[in-house]
Amino acid sequence: MRRLLLIAAFLLLSCFGRAQAPDSLQLAALDAKLEEFFQSLASESVAVKNAEADFLIGSCTTDAVRDHVAIRIYDHYMQSSLMGDEGVAVHLADTWFIPGKAHFTNEIDLMNARIYAEFNRSTLLGEKAPVLTASRPDGTPVRVPSEGRISVIFLYDTDCAKCKLETMLLRASFAEEDFPVDFIAFYVGDKAQEWERFRTEELAFKAPSLRMVHAWDPSLDTDFQRLYGVLQTPRMFVADRDGTIVGRGLDTQGLLKLLRNLLPKVEYGSEASQALFEKVFGPLEPSVTEEDVRMVADHLAGRALAERDTLFYKQMTGDLLMYLSGQRGEGYKAGMGYVADSLVLGKPEIWTTQDDSLQVLSLAGLMKDLLDRAPFGSKLPRLRVPGILYTAKGTRAVQRNLRCLRGPATVFFYSEGCGTCEAEKAAIPAVVAGGMKVFLVDVDALMRGNPSLAEKLLETFDLSSLPFILQTDRKGRITRKYLSLQE
Repeated sequence: MRRLLLIAAFLLLSCFGRAQAPDSLQLAALDAKLEEFFQSLASESVAVKNAEADFLIGSCTTDAVRDHVAIRIYDHYMQSSLMGDEGVAVHLADTWFIPGKAHFTNEIDLMNARIYAEFNRSTLLGEKAPVLTASRPDGTPVRVPSEGRISVIFLYDTDCAKCKLETMLLRASFAEEDFPVDFIAFYVGDKAQEWERFRTEELAFKAPSLRMVHAWDPSLDTDFQRLYGVLQTPRMFVADRDGTIVGRGLDTQGLLKLLRNLLPKVEYGSEASQALFEKVFGPLEPSVTEEDVRMVADHLAGRALAERDTLFYKQMTGDLLMYLSGQRGEGYKAGMGYVADSLVLGKPEIWTTQDDSLQVLSLAGLMKDLLDRAPFGSKLPRLRVPGILYTAKGTRAVQRNLRCLRGPATVFFYSEGCGTCEAEKAAIPAVVAGGMKVFLVDVDALMRGNPSLAEKLLETFDLSSLPFILQTDRKGRITRKYLSLQE
């Protein structure tokens, strides 16, 4: 602020002690100082700009200089390309020109300032968006802006060339980048047939998270023209979830930039989400079934889709997928396959962002690939693998062709030093006593002694997390995967 006051002090040298009107050279020097003033304030808030403008105008000691300074500041901020600067122009109109403390050179300029203030005052940044009750195409009432959702309010006319261009850019942008917002397309005209054509042709946006809302007020009962400053079209505003104006005077590029800042990136797999699913599935342990996982997943997805809340759908489904990817057991794994295949990969229209691809789609694809290895009903590969064979007759180290393991048989892949593996191995005698043969394979030893064979096994089975235990029937067909011998 000290820097700004120093610039103001230079300006005041041109304002003090001049009884006569300043000549053109003095005005040119004054305008140059004002340009420095504008540049120094460019990054400041509207409140700071208002205060500095009031201080500067109020410090001028002659009417001629005061009027000139006030007009120059007013013109600068009314024509500024920085969003929010129009608030300074409205402030100057209300504070200086309309009360008669400063004067335009003619009455027409004063009238224009009154109109400008009247048509912009209610939609300045930080103000609550004017609430309108307009009509949908079917005649039912619709609230503008929406409650509890970010609202993009787009006021347009069907015969406006710039509106058509803007809708074309919006349509292309939303096809590439999805936002969970309400797009309120407010038609300012009264031609029903033209409106219907424009809705179906120009405003046919394809974005799963975006909710399109069509509205109009042909009788002008809502006073939308004044409240939303519709002196020309298109006009575009953004109201946040609380209904506060956070964007105005936007074009498509400005809108996209604002929405990216308003809507933070979705992060999946937080500690809180993992704790939530621990509470959900904890009471069902140790026998979580595929049906249990499906029921939870479908409940969350169904609730989100019923409310058309794609962001909630993505958040909960992504969190669930990440939780399931860290769990063991047949039920969890089968349930994860359902989530990955049906709720993620099966709904490409929802998972459209780069973050989705990096965090969720890639994980779902990887999980599906692992789960699809050694599918149920298939036979074990013709690979001769060293291991330890447990049967009712005893235990011995063997080289065994997996295809020749006639069942019922259990194939047990493990890693050295793995606590879970050791706990599962302790259950082998009980399994053998029940009439099942067990073939135990040390994956670490294979990696050291026969890496090519280990690579083939890694390509055939999901050995991403050990132990990996499967069972075959009497004909050598896989009947179970990801099981625990301790059940």
